[in-house]
Amino acid sequence: MDRQTGKMCNANLHDYKVPGALDVPIDYRVVPVDLKDNECNNVGCKGLGEPGHVPTAAAIANAIYDAIGVRPLNGPVDNRAILELLSKEKRG
Repeated sequence: MDRQTGKMCNANLHDYKVPGALDVPIDYRVVPVDLKDNECNNVGCKGLGEPGHVPTAAAIANAIYDAIGVRPLNGPVDNRAILELLSKEKRG
């Protein structure tokens, strides 16, 4: 994303750089909006929890990679998935 114009610079999502923790401003604040918004959904409320969930899956995958040296590419990652990853790594 060009910071001056706000236009997308990449032609595809393969080359798209996902923002990380260092890209978030230090003074990041959530600003409440109107109390009721009938255009948002059928109950008139808006969600505030989504921004914190965006990087969660990638952070978990990176933590698993740092811990065992094998990166999970699909979720959810449970004990069985980790054992399969380790088994494939050992064979390959």
